Amino acid sequence: MSTRCSIEIIDTWTDEDGKTRENDPVLLYHHSDGYPSFMGPYLERMLKEAYQYLKDAGYSYWWDSERVSATMIVLSMMAYGIPERPKYTKIAADLKRVANAPRGEYVSPKYFNGGVPYFQPCGGHHGDIKYIWRITLDGANNGEFEIDCYRPAEEEGVTKRGKKLDWRKEIEKEKAKNVAQSA
Repeated sequence: MSTRCSIEIIDTWTDEDGKTRENDPVLLYHHSDGYPSFMGPYLERMLKEAYQYLKDAGYSYWWDSERVSATMIVLSMMAYGIPERPKYTKIAADLKRVANAPRGEYVSPKYFNGGVPYFQPCGGHHGDIKYIWRITLDGANNGEFEIDCYRPAEEEGVTKRGKKLDWRKEIEKEKAKNVAQSA
């Protein structure tokens, strides 16, 4: 079974009274590999790549939750710097082929294979996630971020952040466990 997770991306800024403020999060969903030893380092790498992507495009000042999450979605589709395309790109022809199939005959639409981003926007936390990752973007310092990890908790039927995990310590525990098992 896949280890699903949600990623909350928020902006922070300091108001005129000196108080730190934050916006509502942009939510992304990741269907697999949401556990700390994969997702923590992956998010660090992805955020650094997102900043470089924005910087190279001339928009490093767009270090906000909407643009960073959109960039992460685009980058999650890229392989070796080239955006992936669906394995079958003649969608219209394929839809026509499916629509014109004899009644009752199942015809698999080929265009569903490949080209789907690993990060996907979502309207809320899925009910089957194992981790909630929270990325805090520093609005005053482009390219700066913090990553936190939580176990989900249910509150009145709504999935929210529960217990905070030290994801870096979780990685060390997992490494120590693997070393002990291999000895």
